[in-house]
Amino acid sequence: MKKFLVVAVVLVLGATIVGGAVIIPGYTSNVCEPGGTLNVSELLENPVYDIEGKIYGKVSLLGELFCPCFELTSGGEKVLVWYGLMVEDDGTERPSVSVEGIENGDWAIVTGELKSEGEYRALNDFWASNIEKAVSVNASHAGEEVIVAVGDLLIVTLESNPTTGFVWTLEENSDESVLQEVGHEYVAAETTEPPMPGTGGEELWTFQALKEGTSIISMKYSRLWEEGVEPAETFSLTVVVK
Repeated sequence: MKKFLVVAVVLVLGATIVGGAVIIPGYTSNVCEPGGTLNVSELLENPVYDIEGKIYGKVSLLGELFCPCFELTSGGEKVLVWYGLMVEDDGTERPSVSVEGIENGDWAIVTGELKSEGEYRALNDFWASNIEKAVSVNASHAGEEVIVAVGDLLIVTLESNPTTGFVWTLEENSDESVLQEVGHEYVAAETTEPPMPGTGGEELWTFQALKEGTSIISMKYSRLWEEGVEPAETFSLTVVVK
């Protein structure tokens, strides 16, 4: 990824900040509902309690909290996912869920329930009944082939700095009946210090595998208003759904 010297701030392009995500005109964080699998922002925007569903996001604080729980973040919002010590108001304890193979920084799909406030839980705790690692790729996988199963989510993470005017655009998804784009957002780099002007982050593209087949996705990193100019970066991936 090329580095760009900039003095602009995130307010360029009319950006707004929602949670940890920067929403910029041209970005569509909720392209469509991915087969019932929501990002955390969608879940909390219209919360439905005690009904099983699926959410996806990036795992953090696993093993760092004083509870069998971790934070799951997507769409600029986060939720606390519990995989143990899930106790109903009547004292009934739900079975614990394995987090083997899941690490901080992984993208995960969590099946479970958003909970209302109770004697043994806080409002908007998410109780897991199943946790699985999502398929995630980045710029190092450019030009490669990745295999996913029907129903899987594919997360494509690409470095980006919209303060330069550059953004990633999806140029091709050769078979949308096989692979469907279901989300796109920009997330600023995490830092304990206030970010310096011009600090970049990542664009997250989410796709869902709908049926068996192959689709080729290609993207370019460019300024939208510049015509006839070679992109600063390109990315392509062959996705085989089995």
